[in-house]
Amino acid sequence: MAVLALKEERHAQILRILKDRQFITVKQISEMLKVSEMTIRRDLMLLRDRGILTRTHGGAIAKTDEIAFEPFYRHRSTVNVKEKELIGKRALD
Repeated sequence: MAVLALKEERHAQILRILKDRQFITVKQISEMLKVSEMTIRRDLMLLRDRGILTRTHGGAIAKTDEIAFEPFYRHRSTVNVKEKELIGKRALD
């Protein structure tokens, strides 16, 4: 697996792993994503703060069977652009 440099990409990958496994350790994620354990700890804290996962000593567990994951703004801003512009124009009227 390639190094996942962008935080959003790492978060999405962590959530995919958790959806499959339900539990994973910091060390396992670090090795899979080829980033430091400290980076993974920070990522897990951010995901915990968003209510997506439960942080455990040494790892994380999925909060529910179905992980609710809201796409990141960078992705959402590129989807349905024409429709969003049309909505904005009609809202001005």
